[in-house]
Amino acid sequence: MLLQNEQHPVILLLCAYFNSGSSGFRAEGVENEMKPNLHPTYNKVVFVDASSGYKFLSGSTMSSSETIEWEDGNTYPVIKVDVSSDTHPFYTGRQKFTDVGGRVDRFKKKYNLK
Repeated sequence: MLLQNEQHPVILLLCAYFNSGSSGFRAEGVENEMKPNLHPTYNKVVFVDASSGYKFLSGSTMSSSETIEWEDGNTYPVIKVDVSSDTHPFYTGRQKFTDVGGRVDRFKKKYNLK
């Protein structure tokens, strides 16, 4: 166990290595670039809880054609979610979720069945 004022040689060596401007543990001569068009774009989006109307701004790779103007004056895509930290019983400590229709009713409505 290291004491607070003790300095271990391995820790000092690693600190010196990373503070020297080295780019980490990789083979010599290997470029560290990402492949183009491989990763999705990461943007800010507004998530809206469909049952309570609670909104929060977060980063996501999801996108939507629907947009909303946020409190900071910028316009962001809107993603609607069924459950968020505002309505989930684990976070609220009680059942706050209002039923927006049963599963069968939503299925029938989605596919125009009677």
